[in-house]
Amino acid sequence: MDISVIIINYRSEKFLAPCISSVQTFFKNISYEIIIINNDSTSLKDIAEIPYVKVMNLPLNEGFATACNIGAEIAKSKILFFLNPDTQIANMIEDELISALNFPGVGIVAPTLILPNKEIQPWSAGQSLNLWALLKNNFAENKHFNNKEAAFDWVSGAAFFISKKLFTTINGFDEKFFMYFEDIDLCKRIRNKKFLIHRLSSFSVIHFGGQSYDNKALQKEHYYASQDYYFKKHFGILISYLVKVIRTISYLLR
Repeated sequence: MDISVIIINYRSEKFLAPCISSVQTFFKNISYEIIIINNDSTSLKDIAEIPYVKVMNLPLNEGFATACNIGAEIAKSKILFFLNPDTQIANMIEDELISALNFPGVGIVAPTLILPNKEIQPWSAGQSLNLWALLKNNFAENKHFNNKEAAFDWVSGAAFFISKKLFTTINGFDEKFFMYFEDIDLCKRIRNKKFLIHRLSSFSVIHFGGQSYDNKALQKEHYYASQDYYFKKHFGILISYLVKVIRTISYLLR
């Protein structure tokens, strides 16, 4: 099986070498290429010298979704593996991964994202994101994290596999998302095509997280802008307005 690993770098240079090393360790019987789309001005000359690694420097940071689409466009393999730079593969069973990728009706296969302390990362997979789900997440006393291996409605964009054919068919990531919610939107469109989203418990990836933003105010701005666009796109202007109201009330009650 051939796989194109697509990594988007932005202020995560210190994580790249360990991330790539983990791919090399676990992809023993899998042919692969590693494509790094550099959204940062920092030179990745040393990384580019690693075997099977190709670095493309972008002149302008136009966001995560756009960079992913560029990586997918130049990928040579039939299977794409989108992987955040601040991750490391911790455990993987090749046969189970290949079996899942070849299973009829499966659109996305994702590993289980774990924190450095080995706990499953919250909000790394879930069921349909709608207004009711948003209400529960903002006001429920015990927020629910689904940690079982199962078919989900969405998985995090930090690590997942998809065929290049399907990715191209649905026109890739929506580039109107600069950062955040582009993964949930992609999964929703895949589910609308009647494909399944599957997470493997036998495949775990450590996600360090939170490396791209020093400016937390800007991070919130991008998050809420993407949240508003997601709900407007899929549920209409009225629901999008209600999301803003819920967000404001939630903030005032904290």
